[in-house]
Amino acid sequence: MRFLKTGLFKSLLIGATGVVLAFPAYAQAPRALYNKTVQVSWSVAVSKTGPDGSKKNTSSTVYHTVYVSSTGRLFERASRANRKRKRQTDNAPGATQNAGGEATGLRFEGNRLVGNTAFAEGARRWVVSFDPGFSSCTVVVTFGREAGRLKRKGIDGVMYTIDSIVPSAERCSIREGNPFSRAEAPPGRPRI
Repeated sequence: MRFLKTGLFKSLLIGATGVVLAFPAYAQAPRALYNKTVQVSWSVAVSKTGPDGSKKNTSSTVYHTVYVSSTGRLFERASRANRKRKRQTDNAPGATQNAGGEATGLRFEGNRLVGNTAFAEGARRWVVSFDPGFSSCTVVVTFGREAGRLKRKGIDGVMYTIDSIVPSAERCSIREGNPFSRAEAPPGRPRI
């Protein structure tokens, strides 16, 4: 399992809640990614305990679509879905909170794109690394526990204690254009 050690958790949580304000989301976007979309996804297998003590094993798929505008601003659509339900949030540049009320952040650290989400307890961090020509990418997902605990509201709206969470099937791709416009915006003229 890829969990961050508790000692490293503070840096992860700071990234999810505060650093976004100090480093605007668009400040360091590599020019090679302007007017391009980065699509990442992964699956998670989760063992969790409900508020009534019941145990559940579930799986879901997480998607993040990030559009880098012609000025380097980051627009994001994030979702997670299982067979029955889906939750989605659209985040404008510099957003510090998602639709579920969780602290969130998206920024470039050098040539890496970093996304953080703080849960009720614990957090998630995903990091996209690009090849030198910015034509391909990979993503790595990690989770950090707070005081040994990980707690988050599920897709069904119930708050769960997460006993284990294992990411798999991490995928990343890059394509031209703006996926959020009704029709593809021409290069250099995003509709966002």
